[in-house]
Amino acid sequence: MCAHSIQTVVESSREPLTVLQSDPQATMLLLRLPPTASLPERRHLRSDVVLQLVAGAVEIDGFVARSLQAPEVLFIPRGRPYSLGNVSTEERVVLFVITPGVTTLESRPFGSVRCPLCSAEIAVEEGDQPGDRFICPDCTAKMRLVEADRGYAAGPAE
Repeated sequence: MCAHSIQTVVESSREPLTVLQSDPQATMLLLRLPPTASLPERRHLRSDVVLQLVAGAVEIDGFVARSLQAPEVLFIPRGRPYSLGNVSTEERVVLFVITPGVTTLESRPFGSVRCPLCSAEIAVEEGDQPGDRFICPDCTAKMRLVEADRGYAAGPAE
C-alpha cells in the first residue's frame, strides 16, 4: 500500500483501528491512539512487527524504551514484548505491519484469558485457535482455548 493511500485513510476514516491489508504475507493496521491512551504490553510469538508513526510522537516501552516521532520506524522482532503510549493531548496515528500476516484478523480478538483456577492472565497470540490446549504458567492447570461472548476464554482441558 503506498503512502498516498495510507494518508487518504488517515484523512477519511475516524475508526480507532482500520485494517489496510490482511493476508498471509503481511497484515497492515492503522491505529488511532487518543490522548493519554496506551496499548497494553503485547508480544507476537510468530510475527515480526514494524511500527511507523504517521502523526505526532509516542512512547515505546519494551526491549527498548524510547520516544518515536513521525515518520520514524521501529522494528520489533518476534517474541519481544512492547507497549505503546500516547503521552500527549492530541491523537496519534500508528501504522503496524505484522509479518507474516494474520488472515482472519477481523474476527480474531487478541489479548488474554484468565485461568479459572488462579486467575492468572494468559496471553492469546495470533495463530492460537479454539481447542488449542495449554497449561497455566502459575498453577499448572491444564485447559483449552474456547470461544466466548467477547473473544476467548480458558475452558476445561477435557
